[in-house]
Amino acid sequence: MCGIVGMVGPQADRKQVEEMCATIVHRGPDSDGFYFRPGVALGMRRLSIIDLVGGDQPIHNEDRTLWTVFNGEIYNLPSLRKDLEQRGHRFYTRSDTELLVHSYEEFGQDLCARLRGMFAFALWDEARQELVVARDRLGKKPLYYTQLGDTLFLASEIKALLCSPHISREIDPVSLDQYFTLGYVPAPRTMFRNIMKLLPGHLMTFSQGRLTVRQYWDLMAQGTDAPRTQQEPEWLEWLSEKLQEAVRLRLISDVPLGAFLSGGLDSSIVVALMRRYVTGPLKTFSVAFDELGDYDERRHAKTVAQHFDTDHYELVAKGSPPDLLTKVVWHFDEPIADPAAVPTYLVSQEASRHVKVVLTGEGADELFAGYGRYLYVQQLNALQSRLPGFLKRLGRQSLLLFPNGERGGVWLERLRKVLLGLFTPLSESYLQYGLLTERHQRDRLYSKGFKRLLEAQEENGRDPRLRYFANQGDCSALNQALYVDTKTWLPDELLMKVDKMSMANSLEARAPYLDHKLVAGAFRMPDTLKVRGKVFKYILRRLGRSLLPETIWQRGKHGFVVPYREWFSGPLRSFVYDVLSPQNVQCHNLLEAGAVQEQLRIYFDRGRQGEKETRALWALVCFQLWYEMFLK
Repeated sequence: MCGIVGMVGPQADRKQVEEMCATIVHRGPDSDGFYFRPGVALGMRRLSIIDLVGGDQPIHNEDRTLWTVFNGEIYNLPSLRKDLEQRGHRFYTRSDTELLVHSYEEFGQDLCARLRGMFAFALWDEARQELVVARDRLGKKPLYYTQLGDTLFLASEIKALLCSPHISREIDPVSLDQYFTLGYVPAPRTMFRNIMKLLPGHLMTFSQGRLTVRQYWDLMAQGTDAPRTQQEPEWLEWLSEKLQEAVRLRLISDVPLGAFLSGGLDSSIVVALMRRYVTGPLKTFSVAFDELGDYDERRHAKTVAQHFDTDHYELVAKGSPPDLLTKVVWHFDEPIADPAAVPTYLVSQEASRHVKVVLTGEGADELFAGYGRYLYVQQLNALQSRLPGFLKRLGRQSLLLFPNGERGGVWLERLRKVLLGLFTPLSESYLQYGLLTERHQRDRLYSKGFKRLLEAQEENGRDPRLRYFANQGDCSALNQALYVDTKTWLPDELLMKVDKMSMANSLEARAPYLDHKLVAGAFRMPDTLKVRGKVFKYILRRLGRSLLPETIWQRGKHGFVVPYREWFSGPLRSFVYDVLSPQNVQCHNLLEAGAVQEQLRIYFDRGRQGEKETRALWALVCFQLWYEMFLK
């Protein structure tokens, strides 16, 4: 696990790449490494996991014509290495990084098809004078880039790119609008106009100033060995086999490893399967907040830890000091309004004191339908399919009569949303579910100057998630929703949260549920094995029945709760007012200072402190802190 940086082209500069590496030392505190040639500068920071002594990067092939820097882990290292050695390749390290140069020699740009893991890498082909860059299938590892003239810049984190004085820090208006709409910026955009994310499952090449990007993997287009039946026993056997394999492969390590354990179904199953292969001490980690009272899940994590005899470490956080919020925002590089960022940072900090690697339960909800939004889309699709055509047309016309936003009052707005769900296409209805803020709220929040900037953009108002609904052929409504979330929300918010918060503490996080073979098969699984009645993740719960204590596998879905409401109303109230003061907001002229102050009054003085209002306030705080760190 590492952080990588690079420059290729006339502007490639050794000193600048060294500065870029210095900004991401947290991703790899163990060592650094560089490759310099005229027009090429690659660098990396290493967190040593495999081949501690011999695995320093950059890594080269036999004749030193191929060089690579690599961030991630390749879990099928033993089988790939054996195959390559049989083909005549000679290895000089035990590291998985060396697989890349030999695989490229043998398979060219098709090498990613053979890799089973999480990765972002840059490989320099000296003979072809070409850089090859790729990101893993699900987007577990980040990769950012920008092109200035004939020079390409790339890095694991945006802050490394910003070391260059030539890279603009100009805000992308569309990205800012998407952030306040969704709580994150969907790829390939970032909050910076000229900096892009490489999409998951994509590979790009750069040669002689020419950049090309192509997709090498998409989960809806992949074959799988999953059952071709609707029967539960066959699917349960397949899931058990694939998940065991995914966990076993992710135990490859030359350093101590453990697991995040919340006491929920997903992480508990991972710990149960780890215990089958880890015969010695197994360390588990959880975090809780004193403010939550009855919502405290420590007892569930303890139940699992005791059942599997783990060395369990429990962090009880008391309050959230402002410097912690500031650290979280700085490590994100661009604002992400994920409420679980703070606890993820804290549990990563605690785990890093004891291990270098943890397994997590990330991804299970997106594979097996673990949220209420997936029941909603099933019910909505069933209802829409029964409506006659004339009623749908009448409903769409009636929507035009309803006022938008607060002008219509709360009840009229709720009625309008019901009609919107019933009488608009499923894609549009689903994408209205769970928005951070509504259109009328954003219109009130944005300054006139920002609205003019936004109106000038061709993509203004287009939801970037819509393009994924068009890729799915005859998928069920449930799989359409799962596919869209797996392509956007999962990599751009959830996985970025895990990567950035764990790597901020020099900790590698591995997600067995996101093994690409397991993912591809899960998308062929019958809907009734994911949601049955009002039981979410039905098939995973059935698996848990054979692995976990009854009190754990029978637990209903309970999202991780963070006491932002209590923090904002108590110890952080003055901090929030200071961050969002009129003077600070007016500095960028993107938001209406008066509208921000009104939102604060509604929240604090009128007591409108629901979950959605609290997250919207957190999003404002994140944005303002980010602006002051990166742009002011």
